[in-house]
Amino acid sequence: GEPVFRLGYFPIRGLAELPRLVMEEAGCSYEYDVVGGKAFAEVKPTLQFGRLPVLYDYDGKGSDLVQSHAITRFIARKLGLAGQTPEEMAAVDMVYCQFQ
Repeated sequence: GEPVFRLGYFPIRGLAELPRLVMEEAGCSYEYDVVGGKAFAEVKPTLQFGRLPVLYDYDGKGSDLVQSHAITRFIARKLGLAGQTPEEMAAVDMVYCQFQ
């Protein structure tokens, strides 16, 4: 189906790997834009803080979200993988922090 999210990053796993794994685990369709070399030089001025990874149009209003921690947590919440109770959320945060 139509991709739910559009994620952009360099042609390496790095900081975009965890958001990708969350989407894969949830069975969520997404688009992955590889941004490298000259393309990054062109895109960088348009990015918040000039950083990748980027989750394009995360709010449906044209805003982009950068910073891998914020992207991962946002995707997990949207896809129901961030826990339902404060205790579950704390357990998810504990595992998440292990990967940082």
